[in-house]
Amino acid sequence: MREAEDLRPGCVLLDVQLPDMSGIEVQSTLGGLGSSLPVILMSANGDPAGIMRAMHNGSVEFLEKPFDDDDLVAALGTGFAIIDGDLDADERGIRAQQSVARLTPVQIQVLRGVVAGMDNAEITTALDVTSIEVRRIRAQLVEQLDLKRPIDALILACAAKLSPLVSNAVGSGS
Repeated sequence: MREAEDLRPGCVLLDVQLPDMSGIEVQSTLGGLGSSLPVILMSANGDPAGIMRAMHNGSVEFLEKPFDDDDLVAALGTGFAIIDGDLDADERGIRAQQSVARLTPVQIQVLRGVVAGMDNAEITTALDVTSIEVRRIRAQLVEQLDLKRPIDALILACAAKLSPLVSNAVGSGS
């Protein structure tokens, strides 16, 4: 960490599960030291809360293991585009917000359920729709947003600063 400020431009590839501190903690520490190196996090566990935290901390990508070489190359391409000044977080956020703006209100609600880490049954209950409807909408999201991986919906929603869906189901402990 002490040498972080002396590093040449490049991308930092971190696993979430590291021995001494988590990859998200390393990312946070780097940010606190003023590092502007793009961070790409990876994990075998696509925990929505961890992904949200990583993306809010400025991670440019979150790769779920196992991932394809093409996914890693694309993530590195995004990181290097940021380094080269061809892409910035604001631009990524604007693009994501434009993509979300093209969705129907119910599609946005389902996406907010994904952001909240809800499974299909929980989204069904929260939105008072059928499970078939939720599955259909999630399939539409993949197609309309041109998503390659399920995790991409969460990454896009984080970039768009979409808030999580709050369940108001009876008996939810509220």
